[in-house]
This record gives sequence, structure tokens and C-alpha cells, in this order.
Amino acid sequence: MARIPMPPPAVAERHHKYCLPFGEDLYIDFIATGYFGPVEDGIFNPDIPAGLFPAGSSIGPFKARHNNTEVDLVFIEPGPPVLGFLETVQIKTRC
Repeated sequence: MARIPMPPPAVAERHHKYCLPFGEDLYIDFIATGYFGPVEDGIFNPDIPAGLFPAGSSIGPFKARHNNTEVDLVFIEPGPPVLGFLETVQIKTRC
């Protein structure tokens, strides 16, 4: 089981990469309220939803449909100041 916090803990960096071993369930934990969604659908089963998620909420489990692929997840934290984060999830046999 893999858990990704949103926004990522290192807020100084706006683009993060995360490796998800193929076959593991993915969960998203929201540590701040914000708008969240994947850049594309069809990577996970079920598809990762997009919308406004409150702090303290979680979504999942999501199972990758394909190995050796990646998907970008976007999180926008309303401000002020408005902060945006990009998390690239790389799905691989081994991480």
C-alpha cells in the first residue's frame, strides 16, 4: 500500500516524483484543503477523481492498470498565496 500526501511535504519544491510498485494500492491523503486531480484518466482502476478535497480526507484504493507508465497529479492549494504542486507517479516493476 502506498500513500501520497497532498500537498507534498517539501513545499519549496513544486514538482515531485513518486515511484509506485506495480500491483500496490495507491491512496491519496489530503493534509491541506485543495483542488486535486489527475492530468489524464485511464491509468488507475477506478479512475482517480478530480475536485475539491478537504484537509484530513483520503481517497483510494486505486490500482494501476498498466506497468511502466506514469501519470501527473495536480494539487492547487487556495491562497493567499495560491500554491500549485505537480506529483508525477511512476508505475514500475521495481522502485
